[in-house]
Amino acid sequence: MREERDVSDTQRVAIVTGAAGGIGTALTGGLLTAGIRVAGVDRDRDLLTALSTKAHELGRAADLLTIQTDLTSDSAAEQIISASGVRAPALSLTADCDSPPATG
Repeated sequence: MREERDVSDTQRVAIVTGAAGGIGTALTGGLLTAGIRVAGVDRDRDLLTALSTKAHELGRAADLLTIQTDLTSDSAAEQIISASGVRAPALSLTADCDSPPATG
């Protein structure tokens, strides 16, 4: 039986929003390759699945936690922190790779 761990148990941790888009995917891959655990946030479940596949191909699937949420939601920040288990002292990096919604 595999024991579940918070994303922040033993290593540096990054939260990347827009993680499944072009820049976010590249950044997430680089962070994983550098040995940094990543909580990848995006609103698109299919793109998050593709991101998980990439992490698996890199041999870093255990270091990626994907979180599907919409950052325009009032509860998004709470959802991200709750799902990731990240506590402030363990958080090494945050990166916002999400595009703002179109307005017109």
